[in-house]
Amino acid sequence: MVLASLITAAAVAVAMDQYLSGRRINNLLDADRAALMAGRVERDAIRLLEKDAALGRQDVTTEEWAVLRLREDDLGLQAEGGLRDLQGLFNLTNLSPDPAFAGGTAAGIGAVANRLDLDTAEAMDDPSAVLADENQTGTTFPPEDADQFSIGDEAQADGAEAAVTGAPPPARAGGGSPTPVAPGEAAERRFRLLFKALELDETPIQAILDWVDPDSETRFPNGAEDDYYSRQKPAYRTANRPFASVHELRLVKGMTAEIFARLAPFVVCLPNATPLNVNTAPKEVLMSLGPAVSSSTAAVLIRVRETQPFMTVDAFLKHPLLQYAQMEAGDLALASDFFELRTTVRSPRFEHTTLSLLARNQNKVRRISRQQEVLVTALPGGQP
Repeated sequence: MVLASLITAAAVAVAMDQYLSGRRINNLLDADRAALMAGRVERDAIRLLEKDAALGRQDVTTEEWAVLRLREDDLGLQAEGGLRDLQGLFNLTNLSPDPAFAGGTAAGIGAVANRLDLDTAEAMDDPSAVLADENQTGTTFPPEDADQFSIGDEAQADGAEAAVTGAPPPARAGGGSPTPVAPGEAAERRFRLLFKALELDETPIQAILDWVDPDSETRFPNGAEDDYYSRQKPAYRTANRPFASVHELRLVKGMTAEIFARLAPFVVCLPNATPLNVNTAPKEVLMSLGPAVSSSTAAVLIRVRETQPFMTVDAFLKHPLLQYAQMEAGDLALASDFFELRTTVRSPRFEHTTLSLLARNQNKVRRISRQQEVLVTALPGGQP
């Protein structure tokens, strides 16, 4: 009986191992198919943005790229993707006092960029690499840090030329200049106004500024440097550089789950400081432009641009509701260079989401990062 029990246990173990091996193979095949479909949607999005750039118009929320849903179907899988303008959000990189991040120079981009070029990044987009997140299971990212950026040769060359000549990268057709204003006090003032617009406790702001500045001096009374973070469990250190990911905010002193959940939809981390596109910014971000921009004023501006987009920054600044706002034109724009494509591939068993960061320079669009996540809904037969 003992021998029979041992044989039965071994047979069960072998059968379970075979079953799990089969499931792993199927999961990898599903992830590969989903990644290929997401890639097709990404190519459609790139063509859409390049078409928009060739038209020489401002980027607004009523244009085709903003409203069109990109779809693909293949053997039981359905993919759907949508674009959003990231320069309509508050760019956390603008808070950095480091001049290397103030413009699109090779030094500025390289400081945040992943060391891999686009071709290498393509080869390493492995959907099977799993990176566990503290608040999410089954989240799949490409190898290496999913929040780092891979910059293509074209962007590097434009930045290098700017660094040598002292001239900004060439503006693309359509209005807004990609040359950002140097981050500093203006960005900090707008960040504080964004907190007010969102009705958030401003306690974490000083710690956020300490997180991105290069020094070790703690702002009083709510700042934090290494002396605070080294006492945490587990201990860690201040970054002393721009945020690499919006989720990095969760490491900062005073950043509660509630504040992060409210703030995250309105902020973004881009490779360098960028101007704000007033033709796509949501109401809360428009309210950060100045103390005189109330909720009702921002709502009116949004209705106005939906009927007739602002054609020049000066036309925006001279709107009757903004005559006392005292805003600077240098860090405002009408067109954008950074977009996010969110693609979701669904099947009866899983949901696969890909976030692609797309950068536009002149009339060319390149993907500079991609991160993926997979949610398994059920196994065949209704098993959990």
